[in-house]
Amino acid sequence: MTAAADTQGPAAHLRAILALGLPLIGSHLAQFSIHLTDTLMLGWYDVEALAASVLAVALYFVLFLVGSGFAWAVMPLVASAAAQSDTAQMRRVVRMGLWLSAAAGVVSLAPLLLAEPLFRLAGQDARLSALAADYLGLRGAAIASVVSQLGPLVVLAAYVSLAPVTRAQRLFARLWRVDRTALVQVFRLGWPIGLTTLAEVGLFSAAAVMIGWIGTAELAAHGIAMEILSGIFMIHVGLSQVATVRAGQALGRGDGAGLKRGAQLVLGCALAVALATAVVLLTMPEPLIRLFLDPADPALPAVVATGTALLAVAALFQIADSTQIITLGLLRGVRDTRVPMWLAALSYWAVGVPAAWAMGFGLGWGAPGVWGGLVVGLVLAGASMSWRFWRRDFAAAAGVPQPDVSHTSR
Repeated sequence: MTAAADTQGPAAHLRAILALGLPLIGSHLAQFSIHLTDTLMLGWYDVEALAASVLAVALYFVLFLVGSGFAWAVMPLVASAAAQSDTAQMRRVVRMGLWLSAAAGVVSLAPLLLAEPLFRLAGQDARLSALAADYLGLRGAAIASVVSQLGPLVVLAAYVSLAPVTRAQRLFARLWRVDRTALVQVFRLGWPIGLTTLAEVGLFSAAAVMIGWIGTAELAAHGIAMEILSGIFMIHVGLSQVATVRAGQALGRGDGAGLKRGAQLVLGCALAVALATAVVLLTMPEPLIRLFLDPADPALPAVVATGTALLAVAALFQIADSTQIITLGLLRGVRDTRVPMWLAALSYWAVGVPAAWAMGFGLGWGAPGVWGGLVVGLVLAGASMSWRFWRRDFAAAAGVPQPDVSHTSR
């Protein structure tokens, strides 16, 4: 395949980014709002309950996002197949992506059922461990969340089956049928994505565990700050998925120049969001934190003080965080997942976690010091991922051989 010239100007690229990105961002924010509602209610109910939910969610999201690696893997494969008008390949990888995602969900049941002893082994308070194991905890909030997640699943499945834009692809046709070639494709691309996500999410989960050693108020402040940042991060996740799809499409049609131009523009959008949110985190942290707490709660001053310091640190890593997630999306779009996996592991675990412990406990800086370690890990990840992507020859990247499409329609 030879690289094609970019036929789209910057304005056309930007329109395409927004047309795809705004619905994706909206869907992520809508899904995130379920957990946000839980956190708001638990914070007003009791700071101890909020702290327990932080532990529970730390474990749950590690498992959830690792399993999501297979869903992420489907995106570039479908994008490339769509660019070649290969409906059969689209159907094959979607079907096997669903199989692998379901399998990951089943495997995740064991650590969730053993949550309390796992939290105790991690040195967490016995009462917090018991409460966290009951959540998704504090059982009523957990049940409501599960029901709220099942509803969108049913609606999306119905939409994909019935909507004119997707009905012709028959993505759920012969869902029970194994397709070994597509299964291997999705698995090979997906497991490094899952482990890359594990490295990043594990860094924040390790931070939650370390802050849990400090105290309940500090852990509650960490949970509130993470909730605020997670809302912001949903914007970057949506843009990262745009980066994956657009890069996959450019790869499929051999458009090296378009791949580079689109990457520059989606990264520019993410950096603009990062700068705007950094200003908000620095100028109005206390009103944001107070939204999550009962004004009469005696722990409020301690939580607000710690949370304000954490959000100030968070403002420092907004650019690094947005850079690494967008660049990861671009690398996935060109099917480069294994080297980024190692870069993430080194950045977050060989450097970030030790730095968090050293700053939080070795230097005695407490929870803000632990978050300082997050800054170190994210900056290193952003820099190394950027080096990996931007050093490539885009004309050659667009000429990467595509999967065999000579198969019969399935």
